[in-house]
Amino acid sequence: MEYRVEQDLLGGLKVPQAACFGIHTVRDVYPTALRVAAFGLVLELSDSLAALQTELQQHETEFAGIFELGRTEMQDAVPMRLRQLELKAFLPLIAHNLLHSLEMLINVVNLFATHCIQRIQANVDRCRQWLEESHAFITALTPYPGYDAAADPTKLALREGKQLKQVLLASGLFTEEEFNAVFTPGQLTRPGVAGTEFLKKGGNRSEGHS
Repeated sequence: MEYRVEQDLLGGLKVPQAACFGIHTVRDVYPTALRVAAFGLVLELSDSLAALQTELQQHETEFAGIFELGRTEMQDAVPMRLRQLELKAFLPLIAHNLLHSLEMLINVVNLFATHCIQRIQANVDRCRQWLEESHAFITALTPYPGYDAAADPTKLALREGKQLKQVLLASGLFTEEEFNAVFTPGQLTRPGVAGTEFLKKGGNRSEGHS
């Protein structure tokens, strides 16, 4: 899908897949897109609320000298100003629903924290096993040899049922030290290209594999 979209945006010009995909994954793109979209809508909501507040304040000033007969739920009451924020018969219903919703939210949060969050434990060995047996982390290594060069050992590892690390080291694309510099939690989970600081100090091996 991304490849076709990229071609359409470039007027049918064919470009390497690496230029379309780079190192971006749905893990990065979706959360970022959600935050950007939500932030934009929150700003729009803030502007709308500010405009509403302005209109209410203008009417408050305009109607300050106008009085009407106030009411309780059942009968007439004392006089009041026209914009004296009056809820009449709806106030009890609003109060009931608001307070009930707040009580439910408090209970749900407490139950969630006590019976779910507090009991979560990480199976470190199992997580590491899944990570090492997966071929998806080639995404983090792709910027160095390039998309096409990284695809070949990945296909080979899948075809022969081998770990991707084993195939990459055998292919000469990475040394053990270089692979470990990239393949660390701190490098893989931070913004940017994983391992760039270490590999630049070592002479920028990516130039030799591009």
